[in-house]
Amino acid sequence: MPSLCCSLTLLLIQQNSSVCTMIYTLHHCCRETAFGALRAWPGGLQLGGGVNLDNARVYLDAGASHVIVTSFVFRDGQLEEDRLKALVKLVGKQRLVLDLSCRQRDGQYWVVTDRWQRFSSLNLSEANLAQLAASCDEFLVHGVDVEGMQLGIDDQLVELLGKWSPIPVTYAGGARTLDDLER
Repeated sequence: MPSLCCSLTLLLIQQNSSVCTMIYTLHHCCRETAFGALRAWPGGLQLGGGVNLDNARVYLDAGASHVIVTSFVFRDGQLEEDRLKALVKLVGKQRLVLDLSCRQRDGQYWVVTDRWQRFSSLNLSEANLAQLAASCDEFLVHGVDVEGMQLGIDDQLVELLGKWSPIPVTYAGGARTLDDLER
């Protein structure tokens, strides 16, 4: 099934370049399809999924505008600042998107990792976003509590991101109608 998903993504990109700006290699068989998408739209896609020091430069050289990273910089629920610094040194701040997908716990939002199952030690705050913004060009944040459920956008999370983030943020999660996207 993963290769079908990647093939559909490539098809959408070829038909309408405004449909998708991110592609994920969530399974090893998606890799060649991802490279095909990068060749079809050089500089038009951000690529995530298993990005690390060994492959980040390969994806950028293949045409990705940015690489998206989560798991490589979060290990065992901790932000590994040395890994983040090494990635920034390799690809540059301007080519890095940091995925800070969040879930709410005890009235605060926390970055979650490992397929959104593990709460990290990093909470969403103005100070943390400012610190991390020094290492990336953009944040990607999935509202995990509503992702895939069509319950509506997590308005509280979006408001906090808009208020606190000093750099662009792409929010994903919960949209149920086009009205959710247009407001």
